[in-house]
Amino acid sequence: MNDIEHGILGKCKFKIGFGNITNPFYSDFIKNVAVNKVDNRIRFALRDIHLVQNKIDYFDCDLVEEQFAAISKDFIGIESEFETELKTIKNPAFLLSYLKNFGRKDSVKKLVETTSDVDLK
Repeated sequence: MNDIEHGILGKCKFKIGFGNITNPFYSDFIKNVAVNKVDNRIRFALRDIHLVQNKIDYFDCDLVEEQFAAISKDFIGIESEFETELKTIKNPAFLLSYLKNFGRKDSVKKLVETTSDVDLK
């Protein structure tokens, strides 16, 4: 599972290190089949399949964009806590463990804003 998530889908990054450090020990096969660009919605889908009873039984090539959007929205909505009076968001540790992959704090905030129904302004 780690070779798939971190090697192929994570562009050969170490499991630890916030997505910053490339793992030089992956096999040539993993390096050759690794994606050129990381799509973090796939991480949400894997997390959803692993942790919860997945609402999507299979991914359809024609609907994959909508399916990824739905999973991302559900994941962020369920896993994040919003405190509107204090103007704070408590994100799941999962988002923070891949902080570099998600693009640092500002990108995580934008990700939460675009995938949730909460107004962050």
